[in-house]
Amino acid sequence: MKKKVHAKKVMPYIGLFSIIVIVFLILYRHVDLNEPLGRGDSTVGYAMIKSMINTGTWMKDDLLGNGTFNMYEHNTGNMLDFAIIWILCLVSENVYTVANLYYFLTFVLAAFTCYFVLEKLTGHVFISIIFSVLFAFTPYAQLRSIDIGHMIWLGCFYIVPLSVYVCLVLLKDTELKHIKFCVFMTFFIGLSNIYYIFFFGILVFSVCLRCWLRNRKKDTIKKYIGLPSLLILSTAINMSPSLLFYLNSEPNPSAGVFNRMPQNAEVYGLKLLNLLLPRLNHRWDFLSRIHSDYMSLTATEMETEIASLGIIGAVGFLILLLVFFFHIKSNNRFIEDLAYLNICTIIIGIMGGGGCILAYLIPMIRSYARISIFIAFFSIALLALLCMELYKKLSKKGRLFGGIALTCLLGIGLWDQTETYPAERQQELIAENSIYIEFLDRILDGEEGNKIYEYPGESLLGGWGNEYLQWYILDDSKTAWNSGGMLGRKEGYWMNRMEKQKPADFLKQLKLDGFSGILFDYTKCVSVYGVEWTDEIIKGIVELTGEKILYSVDNRFQYIDLKNDYFYSLQVEQGDRLIYPIYKDILNETIIEDGYQRLAGENAEIIVNNDSGNRKDIILSLSIMPCSGVIFNQTLDIFFNDSKICTVLLGEYPEEQDISIPLSVDAGESVLKFKINADLDTLTKPQKDLLYYIKNDTYLEEKKE
Repeated sequence: MKKKVHAKKVMPYIGLFSIIVIVFLILYRHVDLNEPLGRGDSTVGYAMIKSMINTGTWMKDDLLGNGTFNMYEHNTGNMLDFAIIWILCLVSENVYTVANLYYFLTFVLAAFTCYFVLEKLTGHVFISIIFSVLFAFTPYAQLRSIDIGHMIWLGCFYIVPLSVYVCLVLLKDTELKHIKFCVFMTFFIGLSNIYYIFFFGILVFSVCLRCWLRNRKKDTIKKYIGLPSLLILSTAINMSPSLLFYLNSEPNPSAGVFNRMPQNAEVYGLKLLNLLLPRLNHRWDFLSRIHSDYMSLTATEMETEIASLGIIGAVGFLILLLVFFFHIKSNNRFIEDLAYLNICTIIIGIMGGGGCILAYLIPMIRSYARISIFIAFFSIALLALLCMELYKKLSKKGRLFGGIALTCLLGIGLWDQTETYPAERQQELIAENSIYIEFLDRILDGEEGNKIYEYPGESLLGGWGNEYLQWYILDDSKTAWNSGGMLGRKEGYWMNRMEKQKPADFLKQLKLDGFSGILFDYTKCVSVYGVEWTDEIIKGIVELTGEKILYSVDNRFQYIDLKNDYFYSLQVEQGDRLIYPIYKDILNETIIEDGYQRLAGENAEIIVNNDSGNRKDIILSLSIMPCSGVIFNQTLDIFFNDSKICTVLLGEYPEEQDISIPLSVDAGESVLKFKINADLDTLTKPQKDLLYYIKNDTYLEEKKE
């Protein structure tokens, strides 16, 4: 008897899995699982999968960033995701195969969790299956990974139905009879993505508030306070690697998620109209144009395209609004509770809403448009409950026609909510970049132990000049690369300093770190350094090494092999390592890497890095340009390791001044500080306005005997 009961419970999940597989095969039948599908920010997720394959952890990888790659400053938890990915890494060692398999699994898991919740709410298997499939393929499910590149970060949207169910249970079960379930699910949710955790926390707070307003008992808050505390605990465990690194390191304002600006919440907020618009790249050109025409005219479009609910979801959303604002009563209390939770998410997520206030407390949460996936579930759950209410009133024959109608509704919903464009775009991209694949395969020849310097190098978060090159690098488990150092840290600035060396000095630095070849992205080099410098550095290296350049078909990529007599004969030692500066704007809390070194405000500093292990005598050359915030006869004092070494007079009119300062730099880090002698109340501009430039021709060179 028990076996029959278990089989009865399992069979819907088997049927659900079969439907998801069929839909997925129809949509992605032309996709190559061994090639990347997500774009943009998916690079970061791919890099973490590569790290897991190579090292067993998703936090660091010796093959990237000249051995310095780490994700401590960019990671937002996601232990739940990477537990699944760790298992998938046992199946395949191809980064993109693992990523694509995980992408497929997110649809399955979303359908399963949605079915689990809907079956609890409606008690009807068929209705629950239909709407679970619709939720799994809501436009958000595809757009969050394909169009904004968060295949990994936002992959655990299958947490959303469980999060909402916990809230519904708490609203109904004021005596907390199901507290064990709520505790377990809260801890489980805390291991997912920080956005889903944060939105769940907001909903739990809203539930607590509603329950207190219902009975006005003083002990209501005490009953519910344990769940937010548990959520904070599990979230801290989830993010512990990053939190520990962050607490034990110098601040790095350039490092991703920990240093967002509160104002970003205005730009990345939710728009109600986007919920109702057709999805991006809709199958019907007419509907697709409606979306694209609006997006081309709107002032802000940062991630708002993922909020589309589709036709069916939009109907559910509008009904939820009617229920809330017109106080429509129902025999099913869940409907009123869904309407309440729905309005809470709108208040938090909408542009200019509660999220903009919370962003000043937690600025790392900026994209409130992502709360739309909760609204999508509210809408789907409401429609499932309404269908169940209607089902109860139908005759046996009416129920048969109702089942047929629901099946048709599923077909219409899938047609409206999904697209086949990702597969087409992947094939186009592979075709366009096939010449680069062949070229890279030819120069690396499958050998192990190669270490290639990509010129110009890029920090991981800075983005590579050629998208397919970055994909090739991340899929290569045999070759080490310079690109991938963390932006704002020494490893990121090391490349910037390296590439300002003359050919002979540049090669010495490569020898110190064991590089075996240089891959020039000529197009990117020209855009960064100009034609003259690019040609000079390539010509100089060719003349010194005697090596011929290997060209890609379009001459964009140029490779120089360093396995030659000249390179082998170079005599280098640790003391030959470069000294290089990191520019920090203390007042505005920014670190500047490219263009003008904008040291603004009252105080700023340059950190001088001497990794050679020896004391060195150098000359620091500065070109200082006063700005409009400076008034007559103000001075700029320069300190080196807290000793004043120079005073520069800043005149009323902008006049560039070149100064050279001899310095004796000990091993490790030394600090060059700038302090402007000004009464900030007398400035002609606000305090945060730029007071002076240190121009981009600033450089450090060793003092010659």
